[in-house]
Amino acid sequence: MAKYLIDAAMDAAFSYVVDRASFMWLCSTVVNTYTLASDNNLGSLEISAGDFTQADGTVNGRAMSITAQISIPVSVAGNILHVAIVTSGGASVLLFLTSSTSKAVTIGDAVNVPAFRDTIADAA
Repeated sequence: MAKYLIDAAMDAAFSYVVDRASFMWLCSTVVNTYTLASDNNLGSLEISAGDFTQADGTVNGRAMSITAQISIPVSVAGNILHVAIVTSGGASVLLFLTSSTSKAVTIGDAVNVPAFRDTIADAA
């Protein structure tokens, strides 16, 4: 059976993240809620829609790319294992989570997060 999903639907999914993103958080463990992300946040940097791009996926589908973030200040010592994108304000929400190269940090460190992307594959 053939399947099809219009690119605009995949873009809408990514736009939900892009339009609401407020901060990139460096997390010490895998999280699935804003509260857990906040409790495990080792450092943060304000981000905005300008830090994202949407385009065709490398193989197929659509992709959301996030620019490299430089000198994210560390406020809690620990081991960074994940990077979270969160929104803040009236409805604080964990929007996106990805794994990171493990890195031990101490208070006052500055961490660079390389650019990364996520892809929603075409319907198959």
